[in-house]
Amino acid sequence: MKFQSQDCASVSCTDPLSAHDVSARVVAVLRALSHPVRLHLFQLIAASEGEVCICRIQDRFDLTQPTLSHHTSVLRQAGLIASRQDGIWVHLRVVPEALRDTIDLLTGLVETVSEPLPS
Repeated sequence: MKFQSQDCASVSCTDPLSAHDVSARVVAVLRALSHPVRLHLFQLIAASEGEVCICRIQDRFDLTQPTLSHHTSVLRQAGLIASRQDGIWVHLRVVPEALRDTIDLLTGLVETVSEPLPS
């Protein structure tokens, strides 16, 4: 079916993302959390009170230490977690403000999708 230009002219179309600052940080957060291991790792860190030693959560994953370290590094680079070295162990904590931009973006998308389309 071929659409006539007048068909498109009658529909108001706005870019829902243009109202938000889709920065590299938001993309990094979404990319980091899109991997199942990183999402689970982030959830475990977030569920702990304050800091959690990697030694307390590493046994929940069937991964080598270098692989888990890589996933932790991706979360840290995205700004989702911070780490502190204590001897041979690394203590991790969530950076709460890191999710603010992402939550704002997703909230805006939900509000846009929830609005009824014009008839």
